[in-house]
Amino acid sequence: KDMCLACGVAEKDIWLRPNPVDEKAFFPVNEKVKYELRHANSGFNGMDKLLVYVAKFRPSKNHGFLLDVMSRLPQNFKLYMKGPLVESGALAKRDNEYFASLTDKARALGLEDRVKIEKGFCENVARMYQMADVYVFPSKEEGLGTPVLESLACGVPVVGNNIRGVTDTMIIDGQNGYLSPLDVEIFATNIL
Repeated sequence: KDMCLACGVAEKDIWLRPNPVDEKAFFPVNEKVKYELRHANSGFNGMDKLLVYVAKFRPSKNHGFLLDVMSRLPQNFKLYMKGPLVESGALAKRDNEYFASLTDKARALGLEDRVKIEKGFCENVARMYQMADVYVFPSKEEGLGTPVLESLACGVPVVGNNIRGVTDTMIIDGQNGYLSPLDVEIFATNIL
């Protein structure tokens, strides 16, 4: 609402509704289920500390930043990233080059065995959150940040970019995660 008002939209023309999170789909699971989901979906195991990021592969989602963060974390930290990739249309070339750059960067940083990057639609996104120890959210911009709400509903703490009016309304530092600037060292410290 504040952003709309700041851009000159009349208050009478703004309609707000809370984003509903289906609590029958998004809920905490016990460790046994978490580790079963983790192994089935990512190949990582219960001894790993798993970071998850589900987002469309495009530059504004800032996946590459997480690879830099991973290079600062201990070896037992793993990262699973999954999301759709535009295959045709005006943005297909940009987004496919971006996706390729992520796999190249992971290889260049020596993270191939600690990072799994998969393109494709997530049929059951709740399972992605439920297998995580931490949901990471380095997006540069967002309208709402639904994944933050969904992962919190699954009982998974979030370390996310401090986006005014979005993540700062959902993440309470030290309680359900951490708001973080897009600084590799600070983001890594907040994950730890």
